[in-house]
Amino acid sequence: MLNINLGAGESELFSPQGSLNDTQWHHVSVTRREANLTMKIDDSAVKKRLGGRFFELNIHFGIFLGGQGHFSELFLGHMENFRGCMEDVYYNGVKIIEKARSRSGSVRVEGVTWNCAPEFDADVNSDISFVDENGAVKVKMARGQIVHSTRVNDGQWHKMHLLFNPSLIEHFL
Repeated sequence: MLNINLGAGESELFSPQGSLNDTQWHHVSVTRREANLTMKIDDSAVKKRLGGRFFELNIHFGIFLGGQGHFSELFLGHMENFRGCMEDVYYNGVKIIEKARSRSGSVRVEGVTWNCAPEFDADVNSDISFVDENGAVKVKMARGQIVHSTRVNDGQWHKMHLLFNPSLIEHFL
């Protein structure tokens, strides 16, 4: 999803192929000429004509890539951070990631590694790690009683049993 606000309110443009969390690299380009906005992902494009009469892109606060860090101006609203890998990001010919990596100019970087972490190559049978204090897993489930067993690594392997339904949650370790 692309959010853009040129002064006449926020507009959204959605990926023509839905979610891109398929562990594949995708080529994404965004072009705006006055009120005409185009987002191309791989070989599919989606276009939108922006409302209003304001067409100036104000980057006074900078370009945010992946999230907004500790920036909290109200006009941005709440946005989920990107989680994954990016490479070769350009804005008007400027290599954004290269500029951030070299810390040239006014650059602020938070929670970034300069490689594509191995976790993004994991398959469904791989173990997972909760490395951040806010790490969590959320799984949408059907109604009714569900029993799920998994293992947790706290330096030693333990069996964990989780039993839950709409009125009960039990956790055994």
